[in-house]
Amino acid sequence: DDQTRRFLTGPLGVRMKEDGGELELQVTKLMDWFAEDFERWGGGRVAFLRKYLPPAQQKRIAAAKEIDLEFRDYSWKLNDASR
Repeated sequence: DDQTRRFLTGPLGVRMKEDGGELELQVTKLMDWFAEDFERWGGGRVAFLRKYLPPAQQKRIAAAKEIDLEFRDYSWKLNDASR
């Protein structure tokens, strides 16, 4: 739980953009690739995110009329063992 919270609130974690009542959550591409897992074990992607985000961001999600997920490109450099 701690590492998930750290990732989601860190520089590669969730970013939010609001436009009227619509809230766009920019998240890791992993949430797209493994959407079924988040639905099955996390109660859905948005519910999973809310669980780990700070209270202020949880409130923004709760207040949104519509939520869109935008998936950032995945950096395969993260898997580079030579770094």
